[in-house]
Amino acid sequence: MENLRKIRIINGYSQKEFATIIGVPSNTYNQWETGKRQPDYETLSRIADFYDVTVDYLLGRNDTTPVANITAETIGEIQAAYDHAPEEIKAAVRKLLDV
Repeated sequence: MENLRKIRIINGYSQKEFATIIGVPSNTYNQWETGKRQPDYETLSRIADFYDVTVDYLLGRNDTTPVANITAETIGEIQAAYDHAPEEIKAAVRKLLDV
């Protein structure tokens, strides 16, 4: 579930941190992101509610990254961090966002 990974990274959580937040073992969460397992509907709905996205987004049926809750200040902070990041970090971000 590529979008599950993207939204977690966008929000600054590690896999372990987010697994703890939603109350699942970190290896279970890792298997969701790698596609080895799928969360049940109730858990998927809780994750969507937590991030304020649709279940369709998490499932990859809607590829638009949600940005409605990102403020101009946050965008400025992200841009400043990106501008000062080493090239290998910038390359990883571009790959992650498919830019």
